[in-house]
Amino acid sequence: MVDLAIIAAVAAGAFVGFRKGFIVPLVVQAGGLIGLWAVYAGPLKGSVPSGIAGAGLGFGALALASTVFGMVARVLVSLFHALNPTLGAFADPTTLNALVTAATKAPIPTDQLAQYDAALGFYENNVRPSLIGSKLAPLLLGAGEGLPIIGQHVDFPTK
Repeated sequence: MVDLAIIAAVAAGAFVGFRKGFIVPLVVQAGGLIGLWAVYAGPLKGSVPSGIAGAGLGFGALALASTVFGMVARVLVSLFHALNPTLGAFADPTTLNALVTAATKAPIPTDQLAQYDAALGFYENNVRPSLIGSKLAPLLLGAGEGLPIIGQHVDFPTK
């Protein structure tokens, strides 16, 4: 029964996470589970009163641990995004419009993509050649295609 509750909590965190960012809600769910563990099976196990007071203590531990872990995760994620500005550059409308305008006039050489979008230039110049030459990547994509819910067909780049 507890296993089902854990699976439901992680699934709820994942569902909310796909809409608002996956990491913070997952950390909040994990914090709540750690709080419950600390009260009922961890270091506070011997001091939990029986009855409604024990249930209230568990609810308080769940709320407190979820809140603390959530605040810490939000701060860490915001710091990570502040220190890595290229994460915010993906699909920036201004960058995409400049790229479209330049591409309608003439094809953009691969080595000049970094002038328009640093992340796309990095992908085309560094990641894509390694991906095309990889022997393991097609196997991983093929294995992931069969996964339930998240599995999808991906055409592997050839050139």
